Amino acid sequence: QDLHSLIWLRSNINEATFTVDLNWNTYKNWNSGVAQYQIWANVDNQGWKLERTLLPTDSTLRLERITNGFTILYRIKASSLD
Repeated sequence: QDLHSLIWLRSNINEATFTVDLNWNTYKNWNSGVAQYQIWANVDNQGWKLERTLLPTDSTLRLERITNGFTILYRIKASSLD
């Protein structure tokens, strides 16, 4: 039985430069490996929208032009090669 592992997504907001740095641990435990990561954002509870699709080797992303005064939630989704 394969056990799945969690992906921990962390954010660091820089209000002076209007950027958010996201970083996460890479997903393990798929025999075929990770095909891609997707970063999803939900601004002020308006629904989840795909922000970016990334390579399986990526574990960081800087988002720019973030506007103050909004609540933004992020989530990450890993997809397997099979």
